[in-house]
Amino acid sequence: LMIRRPPRSTLSSSSAASDVYKRQLALCPFHNEKTPSFSVSPSKQIYHCFGCGKGGNVYTFLMEHENLSFVEAVQYLAKRAGIQLPKKEIAPEERSRYEHLYFANQVARNFFIKQLWETEDGKKVLKYLKEARGLSEDTINHFELGFAPDAWDKLLNHARTLKLSEEDLVKAGLVVEREDGSGHYDRFRRRLIFPILNFTGKPIAFGGRALSREDKAKYINSPETDLYNKSKVLYGLNFSRPHIRKLEYAILVEGYMDLLALWQGGFQNVVASSGTAFTSDHARLISRYAPTAIMLFDSDDAGIMAAKRCAPHLMAAELDFKVVLLPEGEDPDSYLRNNGSEKLREMIENALSFPEFIYNTLGPSFEKLSSREKENVLMELVNVCLLYTSPSPRDRTRSRMPSSA
Repeated sequence: LMIRRPPRSTLSSSSAASDVYKRQLALCPFHNEKTPSFSVSPSKQIYHCFGCGKGGNVYTFLMEHENLSFVEAVQYLAKRAGIQLPKKEIAPEERSRYEHLYFANQVARNFFIKQLWETEDGKKVLKYLKEARGLSEDTINHFELGFAPDAWDKLLNHARTLKLSEEDLVKAGLVVEREDGSGHYDRFRRRLIFPILNFTGKPIAFGGRALSREDKAKYINSPETDLYNKSKVLYGLNFSRPHIRKLEYAILVEGYMDLLALWQGGFQNVVASSGTAFTSDHARLISRYAPTAIMLFDSDDAGIMAAKRCAPHLMAAELDFKVVLLPEGEDPDSYLRNNGSEKLREMIENALSFPEFIYNTLGPSFEKLSSREKENVLMELVNVCLLYTSPSPRDRTRSRMPSSA
């Protein structure tokens, strides 16, 4: 929390100083405001917002702000303080609903990682990641990439040996029940696996990228579960939060591979939506850590449309935002590999305002429109400009993005 201390001139005596410092004020992290109303009492170790009414202690703060359970909040604070919590072995049948899901995802993550590094098929995928995609072993290990083998029930059978039931695996989104009711099969097969982690680093879902053209869907993702809400999770945020806070802006990309490439290239304030379109919840999540977002999408029509769809959500979250318009035929991963980090850094520093982006993407097709159609497009652009430059608590007209990353 950025605590705003009172000026020293207000402290007329040591007793006055003691009284003033009992209550420190900051801008509330739970709602947008211009005047600090978030009060923290270090002596009582509690907080209260006089604007929105939120209040509690350090545990409730983490539970509210980071969407953690009480146990996760305790574990996080213990780790930060260097305190070793006692561990109790719990029999599988005694685990709670959430513990079953966490355990199932941990088993799957370990299984996928082992398949990538220790099997012949996995080593071919590892070679592809290193040679064709340019990923280092450090990046592969850091993001815990894995491999789902070309088998219908290999994960299922492995999980059974660890006392996990088909019901547990279905609830975790790891296996699918056959339509005829004759059994279950693995959801992820013959795919590169991207674990999706929560704030504490636990796997809560997975994304799978196809490794064969025979697979119709390039990407498949875990369904929503009790642990995983797609609209409220940003891939990579568990790693990038401190970098986003430090630089005061987040780089928003669409794909898992784009995020890995940027992270490895030195852009560690990067996040991506996971398995769904960008939502207002995603925008609010970014606004917790920075006042600005930079959209960095593919240069094709799909990338342009994605930027247009994101804009209303970013506006609603009162974020300053800009768009990087890559050269035709480029995506963030390819541009970085072909041009290097410094060129991409220049592109980010010279990102376009949203009205500029809209104007620059009108393209040759604009000239083919009728006069009436051109008028409609220009009126839409005017409306975008008016909306974009309207006053907000974030003062959208003055970008706070640093001049360099």
